[in-house]
Amino acid sequence: MPSLNRIRNHDNESDIRELFRVTRPEAPSVDVRQMTENNRKRPLEPDSPGVMDAQTPSMLLRLPVGKVASLSALAATILLATWLIGHIVQPKPTFARSSFLEVQKQLEQLKTVQFTMFTTYPDDSDSQKSPKKFRVKILGRNLQRCEVLGKPESFDLMDSTTGQLINVNTINKTFYIIKSRVSTNSQNGERVETKFEGRRGVDFYEELTQVRISDVTYRGVATVNGKSTERFEEQTVNGLTTWTRTTWVDSQSKLPVHIEIRVRSSEPGVKEFDMTQTDFVYDQWLDPVQFSVVPPEGYKVIEGKFYDPK
Repeated sequence: MPSLNRIRNHDNESDIRELFRVTRPEAPSVDVRQMTENNRKRPLEPDSPGVMDAQTPSMLLRLPVGKVASLSALAATILLATWLIGHIVQPKPTFARSSFLEVQKQLEQLKTVQFTMFTTYPDDSDSQKSPKKFRVKILGRNLQRCEVLGKPESFDLMDSTTGQLINVNTINKTFYIIKSRVSTNSQNGERVETKFEGRRGVDFYEELTQVRISDVTYRGVATVNGKSTERFEEQTVNGLTTWTRTTWVDSQSKLPVHIEIRVRSSEPGVKEFDMTQTDFVYDQWLDPVQFSVVPPEGYKVIEGKFYDPK
């Protein structure tokens, strides 16, 4: 009888059958014509193999106990081999990994991205009723423009190659360059300043293309805005803080159509929030002038810092 290790090393059902054929004992050869001639010459007796009446036990019952046990073991092994063919020899592909890899490949090919973004806070009912919405526009991988919907006179620019964040106000004609961020250390409560540094791309690209595939979980299919989508989830736990992102991907284009980011924490100083990114538009032409990080003529240039709430 072949071992399970040998079964696992074979790739298909025919190989499994060949293992059993080669390793089981060969039955002795039988001359059928000679057997027929002998039976014709000899009258059948009640105990003969060719006769069975009501008092005659079946062939299986007449076998020795050891033979019956051997046949049962063989049948059980064949059933086990059949199960192994479906579950070990031919493992099912990891759908989440293969599908999200395709998403990352499609994102790498994009020239422009636009989407609407808003954030709500569990402890702020006003933000949940009427959240402030932004329209985010991304040119290439490094230039981003973020406008408050309905208020085009003020917008933010980001150049990920330098890490600089710029606020432009067309009414006051100010060009505010933010080079660092001041946040609160959750351990000792002290304020800490961190300078912005260059990165490979803006947050949208960095977070989706650099995520480890092993951290992505496939959550099934769903219909979003009339489109058939596949839902993926990734979760990171850092101490008392849990960060979860759910991405709904168009089944045809393999590009995101809706993203939700949820942060929950019991750690002091960490703000809980829910961020939504939706209404995606891909590869629509955008005017490069809208992404210029050079101060327009007549604008006052101010350098400052971004302060997180205490």
